[in-house]
Amino acid sequence: MTGALPYPSEFRWADVDPAGRTFDRDTVPKVVAALVGSADGLAAHLLLATVTAGLAERYGSWTVGWRWSSGEDSGGPVTAWCCQTHSVTTPEATAATITAALLEWHDWLTDMAQRFGRFLPLPADDLDGWERAVAHLITAVGESTRYDSSWYDCCETVLGWFLEAAGIEESRRADLIMYAVGGRFTSWTDPPRESVRAAAEDLAIRIAVDRD
Repeated sequence: MTGALPYPSEFRWADVDPAGRTFDRDTVPKVVAALVGSADGLAAHLLLATVTAGLAERYGSWTVGWRWSSGEDSGGPVTAWCCQTHSVTTPEATAATITAALLEWHDWLTDMAQRFGRFLPLPADDLDGWERAVAHLITAVGESTRYDSSWYDCCETVLGWFLEAAGIEESRRADLIMYAVGGRFTSWTDPPRESVRAAAEDLAIRIAVDRD
């Protein structure tokens, strides 16, 4: 996305968990306006790189997710931002859009944290608990991304974060997620309940089996 800054899906949950940081949302409009103003006149991609780097420096690297939208074919949950072509207009309007996108990203992370908290702690042998949690998260991510282009990438990221929050070892997470949901879902498609249930069941069983 922006130079050396990581893409949101590359983060650990510990990097983006709202519980691990402070965030003064009231300061965002002024900070964003100043960043956009300082980059005014640059090419759009350079303006966005400058703003993103500035937000990361001010609030933390978690902020790079403000551009994780479905509009850029990246499968993300942010709706305030569409894409560079449509969202970069006048400095004032662009700053307002970026502000809304950053706050939406923060609120989405907060929502995910609350959803995690509904199910955790979760013992590895609690098959019903894992099935309910995974099915719930798949549906929540699908709805927040509107099942748009590559929404399943966001789903895999969130499930990885949930496994991390649940204490599943990092070395196992990618294989567990790929086993359960890899290739099961498609863009622009609301999956049947049976597919969601099957993915949740497969992941729950694999977690329990691997712990035996």
